[in-house]
Amino acid sequence: MKTLSLDPTALPRLDIIGLANSGVIVRGERETPPDGIPAFVTAQGWQELLQRYADGNSDIAPRVLAALEQAIKRLLDHAATSFAQSTHNEIAPILSCPSDLFASNGTIQIAFVRDRQHPVACVLVGTVEQLRELIKNPPPKPS
Repeated sequence: MKTLSLDPTALPRLDIIGLANSGVIVRGERETPPDGIPAFVTAQGWQELLQRYADGNSDIAPRVLAALEQAIKRLLDHAATSFAQSTHNEIAPILSCPSDLFASNGTIQIAFVRDRQHPVACVLVGTVEQLRELIKNPPPKPS
């Protein structure tokens, strides 16, 4: 399988740090692998996962995060496979795939973005609706 290589300057820009600090997105992993990119899930998606799998029990949240890490790893493997199968050796900044990760929607999106201020590539995971809203209408920067 080919290695997925991203040029951060070619990716859509979002205020990743601001979105994370304001709680709109949350880390989808405990630690970014040395050869990986930071992964985030929408706060709505995270709440949905907690409601679905932890049933409000905060003691289970670390296990939900560990399972989410594995799901994100599989999604990134899917993106790398799509890249390897591309005839142009290009990957779209947003990929959709069927998944039962979020109960509210059978399709999820993986969006490759970069931070507005820093040339760091990141991946956002959420439902089609969650990411569409986040990318097209990011929350205003706090004053």
